[in-house]
Amino acid sequence: MIGALVALVVVTAALVIADSAIRSYASERIASELRTAFKLAPTAPLRVDVQGFSALLQLAQQRLDRVEVRADTVTFDGLTGSAILTATGVPLDAAASVSRLSLEFGLNATRLRTLSASLSELKVSAVALADPNVVVTAPLSLLGLSVPVEVAIRPSAAAGALVLTPTTVSVAGIALPAEQLSRRFGAGATAALAGRTVCVAKYLPAVLSLSRAEVQNNKLVLTLAGTGVRLNATTLSAVGRCV
Repeated sequence: MIGALVALVVVTAALVIADSAIRSYASERIASELRTAFKLAPTAPLRVDVQGFSALLQLAQQRLDRVEVRADTVTFDGLTGSAILTATGVPLDAAASVSRLSLEFGLNATRLRTLSASLSELKVSAVALADPNVVVTAPLSLLGLSVPVEVAIRPSAAAGALVLTPTTVSVAGIALPAEQLSRRFGAGATAALAGRTVCVAKYLPAVLSLSRAEVQNNKLVLTLAGTGVRLNATTLSAVGRCV
């Protein structure tokens, strides 16, 4: 009886060690590919979590259930932010495709200034984030005077593009709904009220399409997704195009 119990403990320990070793090996392979794709230094923080119940069973099936990768700083063609990459159905063969791949790319207010020229018709002087809006400050000509205004812009996504919809404009600290500003100041408010559709494909992996955009936790989070995508450096390092 004692011998059987000892044998069970030994087998269990061996399985745990084997499971850990498989996860570690898979994590290192994935991290190596993504460091190249994201152009990261070897010492840059990159956290890879191989999830799922049994790594041994996943190994036998030649496919990992789910992998989550987090990087504090990633740069795609000049646009820098944090990244959370989630892949499901990840094949051990790097030449095969994952079932689904999603990327949450987060831009804080400082990094969002890279896109400031695209955020508004106005000449933006400052950018801030206040859930659920992007808030830009800019001079606006009203009644012949140059007045600093704050425009609250609600981000969303449509047809793979970033959609920016002004909701509230603050003039001299007084918040006015968009339609009220238009009635009060007429044509002078046109630039502040103009919505915009911005192509962000040229900054991000071509194999992924923008599916959601929202402000959360002091970041503008762009969520991209794709199916049948290869999880390798060549695929993820190629950015899209804006036409």
